[in-house]
Amino acid sequence: MPLLASIAVAAALTAWLLTPVCVRLARRLGVVDRPDVRKSHRTSTPYLGGVAVLAGVLAAVGLLAARSEAPPYAWAQLDDAAVATLLGAVAIFALGLADDFRPLRARYKMLAQVAVAVGVWSAGVRFESIPLFDGSRFEMGCAYLSLPLTVLWIVGVTNALNLIDGLDGLAAGVGLIAAAAIAYVAAQTGSLPVACVLTALSAALAGFLYHNRHPAKIFLGDAGSLLIGFLLATCAVTTASSSASFLALGAPVVALAMPILDLTFTVLRRMIERRGVFSPDRNHVHYRLMSLGFSHGATVGILWFESAALTLVAVLLLGADAPTGERVAAIAVVVIAHVVFFRAAGAVRLRDSVRAFAAATARLREARARQRESDDLDLLFQRARTMDDWWAATESAAKTLGCTSLRLELRRRDDKLEVRSWRHPRGSNANLQTTLELPDRRASSGPLRLHVGVANESLETAAGRVALLSKLLDRHSVVRLHAGAVAPASRRRDERAKLA
Repeated sequence: MPLLASIAVAAALTAWLLTPVCVRLARRLGVVDRPDVRKSHRTSTPYLGGVAVLAGVLAAVGLLAARSEAPPYAWAQLDDAAVATLLGAVAIFALGLADDFRPLRARYKMLAQVAVAVGVWSAGVRFESIPLFDGSRFEMGCAYLSLPLTVLWIVGVTNALNLIDGLDGLAAGVGLIAAAAIAYVAAQTGSLPVACVLTALSAALAGFLYHNRHPAKIFLGDAGSLLIGFLLATCAVTTASSSASFLALGAPVVALAMPILDLTFTVLRRMIERRGVFSPDRNHVHYRLMSLGFSHGATVGILWFESAALTLVAVLLLGADAPTGERVAAIAVVVIAHVVFFRAAGAVRLRDSVRAFAAATARLREARARQRESDDLDLLFQRARTMDDWWAATESAAKTLGCTSLRLELRRRDDKLEVRSWRHPRGSNANLQTTLELPDRRASSGPLRLHVGVANESLETAAGRVALLSKLLDRHSVVRLHAGAVAPASRRRDERAKLA
């Protein structure tokens, strides 16, 4: 179509020409991504690639407006949903740009994304009904179902594109493939405004990729990756809601299957391992491929090919004339193929995650049990009035908390060194040794040194046991004892004998 061709040319040229300007501007403003342990690049690389992508999309929309017959109807080619999508995209872009300049808290970014998603939903970008395999539609019927489903889809896809933006050209290439596929489906199903917007996005990404391919001269940044994900998500909603063909829903789902599955497996893995959902790791599919020995460029090429091939297969099998059986088979084949690919790459590590979950659960259960025991030991220390009482409470605490040995060097009043020791009856010789420095009654004598042995089960478990013992001894230190109670028991017996 001449209209879509002119849009594509305008978007691609704008992004291609503006990207070098963004490179210089980012370096001047100091908006660069510096290498660290979490990054794959080795030199500081500018952000602000999202500026060029957004400029390309807006340039194409401006061309579309200029080609309208009358100035008052410059937006006639774009319906309300398309305008709401563009305004929401600008808001998401602004959020990502703010994060590129100064990193924001993950929860605040998520809340802002939810707010924008609710805003576009209220403007009409929503799942009101969903096309089914047999050509019928499932009607939502009320906002209580439409709102959460729409917001979950928009926020999920937006962050899925953001998460795979870990290698040069990966997010931009996957976004280009998905945008082209959804634009084709939108044109086939009569959603011309969506086709225009996504044609502009795919062309802008093509122009940007010239500068973003490995080794990249510039990155998308959060502004660019969030922008791509948001436009893909909202345009997919509009396409699925405006057509009775299952192709309008199935094609966007399979086109975005790779980033969606990567996000799903990442969230599940972190939840199972009792880690924060936003905590970083290197278990994404692209990092796992690189760990298998593939180069940076080869990894990106493999993921591009996998995404493009499976998307093409699905779009061809989901044709408007395809019977229900073929549609079901197409979705199943694409999803299974993606999962098999992820499993082969090592990105699906559910067995390791379950083991980590079991270990974390056991440690948490033990920590709770130790804390209850610590509360009981706290009462025992409170009853201590003499050094013997305090040492007996310390022995009980060490035995209860799973320590294997204690050794305390104590300077008596006659300046002789007294050593108190204790060993667990079933203590293991293979243990970790640590020393706790405890305050003494007499500041001039220096701190008391308590040597603690702990069974060498794991560093985390051993550290937890020592931490609880240290907490008890900090709360009930020797300096709290009565001034006359520090003398050893033998000396007190001698003094009592003299008085008698």
